[in-house]
Amino acid sequence: MKLAFLFLLLIGLFAGGAFYVSSGCLCFDKEKRIKAKLATLTTALNSYHADTGSLPTTEQGLAALVHKPTARPIPGNGNATMKKTVQDPWERDYQYRQPGVHNPEGFDVWSLGPEGIQSVDDIGNWEH
Repeated sequence: MKLAFLFLLLIGLFAGGAFYVSSGCLCFDKEKRIKAKLATLTTALNSYHADTGSLPTTEQGLAALVHKPTARPIPGNGNATMKKTVQDPWERDYQYRQPGVHNPEGFDVWSLGPEGIQSVDDIGNWEH
């Protein structure tokens, strides 16, 4: 009886440890996915800038990469640089600001992270 209890306890400890390790890996994996999407968005924004001569305004946002903006300034040329908008691993839109706070000569693009509010642990194009 005691041996069975000890066996179940050990299995529980191993399972808990495995869950802890895998959940940590899940967060790391999400961070890698965010950084890859940020690189894609940065490339798309740079392409938009090359095509139109300017970056989308904060108000136009990342939607300008998919659809020609209707808010001023409306670019005279340039096509969509992305087929659809992308979302972070928590299914929230990426944030965009131009000019950026972290990149005043360009733009900031970032994920609000798992909590969905702006905080110090946001993951953005200002991190290297």
